[in-house]
Amino acid sequence: MIDYKSFLKKRDMHFSSFPKNIFEGPFTGNGSTGIVFYYKEDGSLYMNLGNTDIYDNRLPTDEMTYREKENLFLSPRLSLGGFSFAVSEKDFENEMSVSLYDGIISGRIFKDGSTAEFTAYTVENEEAVVFSWKENGISLLPSFCPSEASSPRQKMMTALGETARSSKHYAPAKKPYIKKGHGATAFIQPKFTSGNYSVTYKIFECGNEKTLICIIGNNTVPDFEKTDEIFENLSAVRASHDEFWHNFYTKSFLEIDDEEVDKFWWIQLYKCACATRSGKRIFDTAGPWLDNFTAWPAAWWNLNVELNYSLLYPANHLEIAASLPETIHNHIEELRNNVPEKYRNGKYITVGRNTTETLSTPCGMPGIDDKEIELELGNILWALHNCYVHFSSAADDDALKGEFFDNLKNSACYIVNYLVKEDDGKYHLPPTTSPEYPGVHKDCNYTFSLLFWAMETLFELDEKYGIGDGEVAALKEYFDDLAELPYDEKQGFLIGRDSPLAMSHRHYSHLLMIYPLHLLDEYNKADRNKIIKSIEHWHSMPEALLGYSQTGAASMLALLGEGNKAYEHIRFLFNGFICPNTMYNEDMNPVLETPPAAARSILDMVMYSHKNEIRVFDAVPDKWQNVRYENLLAESGCEVSANRINGKTVSVSVRAKKERNIRLKADLGSVPACNKEYSFNGTHYIFDINAGEEIIFTAG
Repeated sequence: MIDYKSFLKKRDMHFSSFPKNIFEGPFTGNGSTGIVFYYKEDGSLYMNLGNTDIYDNRLPTDEMTYREKENLFLSPRLSLGGFSFAVSEKDFENEMSVSLYDGIISGRIFKDGSTAEFTAYTVENEEAVVFSWKENGISLLPSFCPSEASSPRQKMMTALGETARSSKHYAPAKKPYIKKGHGATAFIQPKFTSGNYSVTYKIFECGNEKTLICIIGNNTVPDFEKTDEIFENLSAVRASHDEFWHNFYTKSFLEIDDEEVDKFWWIQLYKCACATRSGKRIFDTAGPWLDNFTAWPAAWWNLNVELNYSLLYPANHLEIAASLPETIHNHIEELRNNVPEKYRNGKYITVGRNTTETLSTPCGMPGIDDKEIELELGNILWALHNCYVHFSSAADDDALKGEFFDNLKNSACYIVNYLVKEDDGKYHLPPTTSPEYPGVHKDCNYTFSLLFWAMETLFELDEKYGIGDGEVAALKEYFDDLAELPYDEKQGFLIGRDSPLAMSHRHYSHLLMIYPLHLLDEYNKADRNKIIKSIEHWHSMPEALLGYSQTGAASMLALLGEGNKAYEHIRFLFNGFICPNTMYNEDMNPVLETPPAAARSILDMVMYSHKNEIRVFDAVPDKWQNVRYENLLAESGCEVSANRINGKTVSVSVRAKKERNIRLKADLGSVPACNKEYSFNGTHYIFDINAGEEIIFTAG
């Protein structure tokens, strides 16, 4: 039995310096409301407040340019501001920490024997924060500091003087106002067109202990009495909070004898549970910690969303990852309306580069429109690949043959409308966009790889479940004659046909066929060489490579079993990109996808799975001599546990949710002991497993 409380205590975050921004301070959240602490230049302690439900709702006007009509200006996430706590002393010392097990931030301000101690947490199932403090010679004086209700992108670009990236026709936000009742104060901010959001707060005092209760409202009348209700029931509120966090971690377990990597991994798992949950908003670029200045106050569908969720599947936390398929389900009409009018039939779905409160976003037609931002046709398919991994890992046959199947079919069938049979007798794609790479490209590998995966998956599901779908059957004509993915013997996979990777490229949009789509067979020598050549060429031009360039390469190398090389990319990421509190930024833009993606890469190194194959410790670096995990979740819906001691795999267990035929790759010695009959083909142990059955291998 794992003592998670003691285990996680060693992985808590500690801060003895003075954090200056959201990249440095302690953070927590409940899936929608988030807080992060740091110190302002005047020496006051600041609690930044965020909520994923708060969006603006401006309308376009005739004088606005195309760019000015983007979601990022009209309907972006809005920053709320936060609470500033003026400290009565100067030149004090500070220490703060985050208890991962409890999901609570605590801190102490001290000088010459005087102290002020505080704790803070977000309330389970409420958009609320509890901040409590005790004063012993040092006092804290709180005040609410609202943020202007304007697009964070507009504020950032204006401050930087980048007029080309700001809106010249951006009207000032409406003026906020204050209401009071039952001893509470409500800051109310009207949204630009209709509705409002609010921050209602009240301070309760009991001796030298004070408690600030803060409630965030969205399009509601401030509930002044709610602050009293929460305070009067703090024991129950705290018990509900503890119940979530203490149960959360028990789904799986990982321990690596690399202190920095191990601690980082657990913090990312904590971060994901802070950022989203079932029934909550999509895990976007900022999560519940939106900064006042950022160019990206939205959800990005060409990498960020997909990477944000990537850790959660093998970590066995589908209850947290559920917000992605839920979001697609809840906004299916917007996805249908994103389809250009010519092809809008009430079934096809697509999504563009970024979305805000809804999933509405302009999408163009290849060969007709020329705006790069509108021609990322593969985005919806990448998101659906995440959903496929989710439902496969859950062994959810009803989802796979039901709504997911329909969504995948309607996404692929929409793109097929643009295929053109050329003189070579093959179907080709007109120019589309490869994310982060300039221009539009024929047979773009980003779009083409995802379309190939979608068709292949539809055929597989149609046959497995005996669906007999006529539209899927019609896709086979196109599939059989699809042009090959653009490839060059010197460079590897290209951006597109006649479009080499000619400059440094931070994204691996042209390499999705390697990872995560797994369209190549790394056991095949020719395919393996293609993978190696593509990775080497991509990273041969390092100028523009960033954090997720390292996580992508690490996972691709893990796929090849190259643990030491994968680890080099993880180390490079830690040394150059990860912030002190494990947040991540690009040009001071807070963005969340890279750290969870790195945690996924770490899992790919210790347990990689694809369909019915499971690889145990196939890509661990030499440095990781001792690794143990329990109940990691394979794509086949099997929970996998394994133990590596002094560089040797000593045991592996596989427990199935549904009946499966499993191919297990693990170095278990000459003749491992097992509680069930198996065969060995020289590389894999092959066995059938029944629903609920556990197969245990012990090294020979």
